[in-house]
Amino acid sequence: MRPSSSATSSHYEIKTACQKYGVKLTKVHPSELWKKGNDKVTYIVLVHKKWTMNTYHWFAYPVFTDAHHYGDDTVFDVVYMLEPIKQY
Repeated sequence: MRPSSSATSSHYEIKTACQKYGVKLTKVHPSELWKKGNDKVTYIVLVHKKWTMNTYHWFAYPVFTDAHHYGDDTVFDVVYMLEPIKQY
């Protein structure tokens, strides 16, 4: 299942905003969210509820609450790790 067009346009908006504010986005595997010590890293995550096309939701991690996922029905579409771009 592919993200809806609004979710896809959100990718562009998030990338544009991050570039504007000097933040690099790196696409990573969802398993990165649960690695030990990764609670010090900030991620932006797109999820949706399994078998649906209208339940896409972006959230920031580690600010992750039960309101932002669908339990066992959660599908992780994309996970971006945020890093500051070094200014020299």
